[in-house]
Amino acid sequence: MLMVRYSLFDAQLGKICGVCNKKTASSVIKNVKRIVSKEDDISGLTDSEIFSNWRYILFSHNKRVVANNKVTLDFMGGYDDIRILLPMSGVR
Repeated sequence: MLMVRYSLFDAQLGKICGVCNKKTASSVIKNVKRIVSKEDDISGLTDSEIFSNWRYILFSHNKRVVANNKVTLDFMGGYDDIRILLPMSGVR
């Protein structure tokens, strides 16, 4: 049985963050909010805006990914099991 996992890709740094292979998407979102709120007030922003503004991508996958692995955005197109969940409108 395949287990769905959730991870964070940092488009600015071009790598999968240490926030990876989590059991729930909400745990990844909480981590991002904690990271971003240290630098800026995010109280009026939606989750999608937070991910878009700071160029983070929340994705789901079945196979484990490696933290701090340098990859390009197109790596997501090379895997059938990867689905981008946030940001909703894509990366700016």
